[in-house]
Amino acid sequence: ILWCDSLRWHPTEDKFGVEYKIPPSKHMDEDDEVTVTWRAYKDFDDPKEETDAMKEETITVSKEQAEFGITWLIEPYAKHILPTYSKEAPIGKGEVTYTIKGKPAASTPTNTEVGMFVGEGSCNVPPPPNP
Repeated sequence: ILWCDSLRWHPTEDKFGVEYKIPPSKHMDEDDEVTVTWRAYKDFDDPKEETDAMKEETITVSKEQAEFGITWLIEPYAKHILPTYSKEAPIGKGEVTYTIKGKPAASTPTNTEVGMFVGEGSCNVPPPPNP
């Protein structure tokens, strides 16, 4: 479940979103190209895709990522995460998939509840990290 407390700032840039962890895999090696896709939906119980909130990124795997996994920041929040929220159905859905170029391995789509609200409104932006 993603909540307001799931929001994270990028470690070196002025942007924030939610982190998704792609675990290390025997199929994922240094210099592989991994294409990661986020799809956002309103209403977890009756999902309706917010197509403008989709994000796709291709990551060239570093040695460290091959060993420990990839941490992907889904940002910006307002474009990719916030569209899951509506006052009528505050729990939305997020779905992440990834593929490794040239390899048969592919992930099973996640089925993540996204509850980006506080009281009757959306999340407050977390304060940025100290310089």
